[in-house]
Amino acid sequence: MTKNKKTAFVTGASGFVGANLVRALLERGFSVHVLLRLSSPTWRLEEILPKLTRHDGDLADDGSTTRIVEKIQPDVVFHLATYGAYPKDTDAERLLDVNVAGTHRLLLACRGVKNLSRFVYTGSSSEYGLQKEPMREDMLPKPHTLYGVTKASGTMLCEYFHRVYGIPTVVLRPFSVYGPWEESGRLFPDIITALLKNKSPALAIPDAVRDYVYVEDFVDVLIRAADASEAVGKIFNVAGGKEMSVQKVFETIARVIGSEVLPRYGAAAPRHYDAVAWVGDASKAHKVLGWTPAHSLEEGVTKTVLWFREHLGDYDSR
Repeated sequence: MTKNKKTAFVTGASGFVGANLVRALLERGFSVHVLLRLSSPTWRLEEILPKLTRHDGDLADDGSTTRIVEKIQPDVVFHLATYGAYPKDTDAERLLDVNVAGTHRLLLACRGVKNLSRFVYTGSSSEYGLQKEPMREDMLPKPHTLYGVTKASGTMLCEYFHRVYGIPTVVLRPFSVYGPWEESGRLFPDIITALLKNKSPALAIPDAVRDYVYVEDFVDVLIRAADASEAVGKIFNVAGGKEMSVQKVFETIARVIGSEVLPRYGAAAPRHYDAVAWVGDASKAHKVLGWTPAHSLEEGVTKTVLWFREHLGDYDSR
């Protein structure tokens, strides 16, 4: 039988970004295969699972990764699986096994794929560490967290496999992505769910800043990276190019919801990676991929709040 549509293999499909990506791929007519551990929470995928081809396995398992990838022979691999992006992810051994060894295993398995057109790896702005100026792809990574170290290691593995074995890798370094299906315990879901319930959210410091990207815009650049031949072998920041403080985010969400509830600053413990300067330069993605964020903070928050109003019950026990 002749294959008449592209096959995508997605790791991390049960996560926040992955759940958004697989929906977009299905809408574009891809045959979508996903790697899920038996313990993976699938609440984000429940209504679309029948449309996906599920493969039970773990990037920590050499045999299952190789067997699955060689069987699928995907046209495109989206490697989104990661560990350590959330405060609850504190297992240092798993951090290294998933982000470094798991990426290595997947790249090795892709050497057995005959017609692989793209291996898209999701890195992180955490690879840069604390910088005083907008972060650019030509900056030397200086990660200040173990998570950042592991993501930078994954990037270097992609560069190595591209250089030595010709794997058509593309590395995307997203800044702070928000939107539908985001994990509870993160800034946007915690503020939105609290205000929708007329409760005061517990926040840390109001002047901590990040560069926020709406998830639809990140999915857009993931797919562009898989399509554009000019992207192969390159690293791209995915950023809005504007620093937004916790206070600015809260005020925007409260205005969209129409809430007069005030936050409790200082009620949540500061995180060691909170920063007062954190912004990315995405001019390279604009030049090579033709990408710019389509959503302002206000527009992204409006869509996110609408989604959370319809899915608030999904977060009651999370």
